[in-house]
Amino acid sequence: MRSLFFLVKQIVFFKILYDLARMDSAGLIMISNEETALYDADPRVRSSLASVENIHFPRYSFEEIKDILKDRIEWGLLPGTIAARQVDWIARVASGDARVALNILRLASEAAENRDKEKIPDDHIKAALPKAQEADSKTAMDRLNSHQKILYEMIKQTGEIRPDDLYQEYEKACGKMGIEPVVDRSVRKQLAKLAQYRLIQAKGEGRWRVYTAEEGKA
Repeated sequence: MRSLFFLVKQIVFFKILYDLARMDSAGLIMISNEETALYDADPRVRSSLASVENIHFPRYSFEEIKDILKDRIEWGLLPGTIAARQVDWIARVASGDARVALNILRLASEAAENRDKEKIPDDHIKAALPKAQEADSKTAMDRLNSHQKILYEMIKQTGEIRPDDLYQEYEKACGKMGIEPVVDRSVRKQLAKLAQYRLIQAKGEGRWRVYTAEEGKA
């Protein structure tokens, strides 16, 4: 019943979006955390939005992550609870992902509070790293579309695979699943998104490039 309700909501949303996109007197500004947010939209909706300008926001810099952490620390922790070097440490390992940084801070803070610590020990931060990164990995997996999931599972299963071999296997997998495969150029975009989610790594260039799954990812 819940799935049916979600489907109805999605259909209504796309119908409204389609109508707005075709109005000369309306301008649309759409913001999403997912580049594939409209991937399942009706082809008429995607066609109506074909001329939109995409603006991609880069990952946060090291200093920006620090500022985000300092703001949360100021309002959420007592003065002196965490050292400046520890904030630098968290910002560095977060690699531009604010969710990971905030999860590390939260988990380390909760561990310290549960143990009646006045300051957050380094051990608590170290223990929080894999948990925060695992949570981020699961969030990334939830954002994948069907093509990205196929590509990721194939890379994960093979361990290491070249682009040409990957595309051939991808086409076969799509055929078995009854899914229309996307063209080679679109596959490269899907792979770039998987790398951005830190689920895979691209090693080498040109004919020597290979794709591998990130260690420890779900």
